[in-house]
Amino acid sequence: PSSRLRNETSSHVVEFISFLASKGIVEGNIVDLGCGYGKDARTFAQHGFFVHACDISDIALSVARKEAEKESLADKIEFSLADVSVPWGYSDNFFDAAFDGTTFINLVAEDEINNYLSELQRTLKKQAYGRIVTPVLPDEFYQKLHNEQRSRTVVCPSGITQRTYTPEEIATLLQKHFVIQSVMPIQKRNKMYGKEYTRCLVRITFQNEK
Repeated sequence: PSSRLRNETSSHVVEFISFLASKGIVEGNIVDLGCGYGKDARTFAQHGFFVHACDISDIALSVARKEAEKESLADKIEFSLADVSVPWGYSDNFFDAAFDGTTFINLVAEDEINNYLSELQRTLKKQAYGRIVTPVLPDEFYQKLHNEQRSRTVVCPSGITQRTYTPEEIATLLQKHFVIQSVMPIQKRNKMYGKEYTRCLVRITFQNEK
């Protein structure tokens, strides 16, 4: 895993919980796609949801389980080792909400992207909401890799391969399966591999109406 162990609660998660509450959704099954060390999953669990948290890294999941036990949340979170680019092991119309905090960028092949979106639509209940938060161009870190490698698919210093998008491209992909509720651009400064960059992200909220 390339992510660090976070102690602070993600503002994206806090705002999404508030958004769901405004729609009368304060409990139920929520999926955390690419949960990493599980901080977001624990936050959802603390706010009344049963969380299905999946990740491709068993190392990250091992840490996530221990952290959930420390906070007495182990009975409110189901952690599973899963690759979201292949068919999921969840039932149809199962989730009341879905959250993806920077996992989508790791899907690089067309079949991986299409499978992810189809499975997300299949497993979300009718009218359920989802949110994807992902870096987008002209994010300074990814723009540098894009320019150097002359490709939308870039290899990070850690060896991880990721795909770069504009906000419009992400929205266009999602619109094939969902109804977009909002597209929120976000800009901030933070470090990537020891160097500070101006980061550009997009926070897209969507509904499974189709």
